Amino acid sequence: MEFSDYFHGYALNAVDAKGRVSLPASFRTIVEKRVHPGLAASDYPAADRFVLVGPHDHLDCLVGFDPTYSRHLDAALEKRMSADEGFDELRDWDKAAGNSFGYAAPANYDDAGRMVLTSINRGMAEITNLAYFLSTGRSFQIWSPANYRKFVADQPRVLKMFDMMLAEKGVKP
Repeated sequence: MEFSDYFHGYALNAVDAKGRVSLPASFRTIVEKRVHPGLAASDYPAADRFVLVGPHDHLDCLVGFDPTYSRHLDAALEKRMSADEGFDELRDWDKAAGNSFGYAAPANYDDAGRMVLTSINRGMAEITNLAYFLSTGRSFQIWSPANYRKFVADQPRVLKMFDMMLAEKGVKP
C-alpha cells in the first residue's frame, strides 16, 4: 500500500484522570485526508473521527494509526508470514494478527481533538498525566515521558530537546 500523506511532528499533551487527551491537530488532518481524501474538514463525518490505538509490539509505548493503515498492516503480516518456511497458518497468523489488530482499540475524537486512552492502554505504556505523541510517518507513537526518556537515553540531542519540551510544561526530567 502506498501512502501519500504522512504523520509529521510531535506534541506533549496533558492527560486527565479519565484518560482524556488531545490528538494533535496535524495528526487529525492526516487521518481525515487519508480516510476521506478531498473532503473539507468541516464536512468530515463525526462517525469517522477515530484512530486506532494499542500497545506497540516491541516498545514501551502505544502505537496509533488511522483505519486505512490496517491494509498496510495486513499486507506486512502476509509478507512476513509467507517468508517463514515454518509457518503454521492458523496458529501463527492468528497470533500475529491478534497482536496487530486485536489490541488496537478505536479512540473517537471530537472537533477539538479530545479522545480517551483506555485505562489498559495507559497502563501498558505507563502513561499518567502527560502523553508524548511522536509521528513515525505512516503511524504515530504515544509515550509516557519516563519511557521516552529511557528510549532516547543514548541520543543526547533528542534527549535535550525532549527535556526542553518537559521544561516548557513545568516538568522536571
